[in-house]
Amino acid sequence: MRPHALATAPTTLWWEDAVIYHIYPRSFQDFDGDGIGDLGGLRQRLDYLSWLGVDAIWLSPFYASPAVDFGYDVADHCSVDLIMGTLDDFDALVEEAHRRGIRVLVDFVASNTSIRHPWFAESRGSRESGKRDWYIWADPGPGGGPPNNWIAVFGGSAWTWDETSGQYYLHSFLPEIPDLNWRNPQVEEAMLNVLRFWMDRGVDGFRIDAAEHVLKDARLRDNPAAAPVTGGHPKNLGEYDRLRHLHDRGHPDIHPLYRRIRRLLDEHRPAGPRLSIAEIVPEPGAGLGHWAGFYGQALDEIHMPMNLTLPALPWDATAFRDAIAAVEAAIPAGGRTTVVLGSHDEPRVAGRYGQDQARCLLVLLLTLAGTPVLYYGDELGLPDSPVPLARNATRGGGAIRRSTATSAARPCPGPPATRPDSPRPPSPGCRCPRTPRPSAWPPSGPIRRAPCG
Repeated sequence: MRPHALATAPTTLWWEDAVIYHIYPRSFQDFDGDGIGDLGGLRQRLDYLSWLGVDAIWLSPFYASPAVDFGYDVADHCSVDLIMGTLDDFDALVEEAHRRGIRVLVDFVASNTSIRHPWFAESRGSRESGKRDWYIWADPGPGGGPPNNWIAVFGGSAWTWDETSGQYYLHSFLPEIPDLNWRNPQVEEAMLNVLRFWMDRGVDGFRIDAAEHVLKDARLRDNPAAAPVTGGHPKNLGEYDRLRHLHDRGHPDIHPLYRRIRRLLDEHRPAGPRLSIAEIVPEPGAGLGHWAGFYGQALDEIHMPMNLTLPALPWDATAFRDAIAAVEAAIPAGGRTTVVLGSHDEPRVAGRYGQDQARCLLVLLLTLAGTPVLYYGDELGLPDSPVPLARNATRGGGAIRRSTATSAARPCPGPPATRPDSPRPPSPGCRCPRTPRPSAWPPSGPIRRAPCG
């Protein structure tokens, strides 16, 4: 049983027998009555999470962001978006969670920033800028087009032309989310300072978003064509799957970097061991050897590369058995992985398989070897809640641009609360229509200087 306060001298690493509860704050619980989940709402549910018996919570991004990609376009890695609350709210959340014996993990969006980030604003201002090399810029290719054939995960070229400075910049996902150049030691130090900033505030670990995308080929070589994958691929990404991503993700130079990050987490005391988990998605037909490489040859890189093979499987016992066996065979001796069935990137477990099947799968989640990661609301069997496109707006006025067409949330019981004294606030897990931002949002320039960089 989890203690009521954090143990000071654990005999094992705390995550070895933990259950991690993944929360997408924007649709978890609203506190201030604007219809959008926030840190205050999350604090209101800590007693429920303690009763449920979870050992840690992992929070999807709550940082300052124009929200083109619902928080993954970070404009300040060391601040809280005003919609979510304040740094004081975050500190109170961590303190109250720790008092209940619940640890706190946050998303580390390492590979990119928002186009509104002050770093990028300075970088694109001039080729002579001191931060020009903080992002990946390149001249046009021989035909006058993009520098190479790299494709963005969400489709289209991974390069966008910047008229102001006369070069292309790289973005692995969206043009509004340019990629950082981690080969620049100043960038690495600035981003390590982000980790230090949150650990100093009591954070117990990090989930590294898009962990493979942090380093690219320094020569920007073309990716080769991918061979056809028989039997399809669990998560078809369309034109992105036409290439083998040898040079724009998972570059061999990434492993010394993750060893340096691991040393930082291990040495940043006295709060106890800090956990790293990471989003690493195997390429179609490539096997799990590349994925397993992120443990490190001496188990000195990512503590737990996330097992993301299960959510897209059909309801078939053989498919689950084979996928589980393959992952367990790939884990190096002494290694450990997570068990994941749901997330913000997938439809709900009950929506994919049905209510009865969801019960079986949650038993599986909690009994397989590995650390279970439970997506909020799946313990209640919450279904998907389709949201009309007109109500599915980002802060900048566009449609949701991530991979799912339905929100992994419960059906709303009624309209969102608009006042703190509303008699019927949104239920936890309800993704209700969002209150529009003021017409001046997003700002035309950077949001603020990041205090950690």
